[in-house]
Amino acid sequence: MIIYIKLGIAFYNQGFFNVLKKDKPYFGKHQEKIKVKLGCNGQIAKYPSHINRKFNENETLSTYIGNEYTNWVQTKFRQGDAMKIEIVNPNSIILYAKGEEN
Repeated sequence: MIIYIKLGIAFYNQGFFNVLKKDKPYFGKHQEKIKVKLGCNGQIAKYPSHINRKFNENETLSTYIGNEYTNWVQTKFRQGDAMKIEIVNPNSIILYAKGEEN
C-alpha cells in the first residue's frame, strides 16, 4: 500500500507525521511500535517509533519518529513537498526520499 503525505510545517520540523483517517486501517494498534526505514536503501530509524491513534481529535493517526526523522526529512525534501510512504505491513513502513518515488 502506498500513501503520500504533504510535509507541512509540523511534519517537516517536529519529528512526526499524521496519516489520513482513510489510511488508518493499514497501520497497527495504538502504542504499538512501528519499524521505519528512512529511504529505500536507508537504515531503520534508531528511535523506538510508535503509533498513536488517540492524539488527534480529528481521528488521524500520528506516527512519532523523532529527531532522526526530522534531520532526514530536512536533508531530502523542502517544506511543502509530498513524501511517499510504503506500508509494508501494519508495523513497518518505508519513507522514500525525493527522487526515490518511482
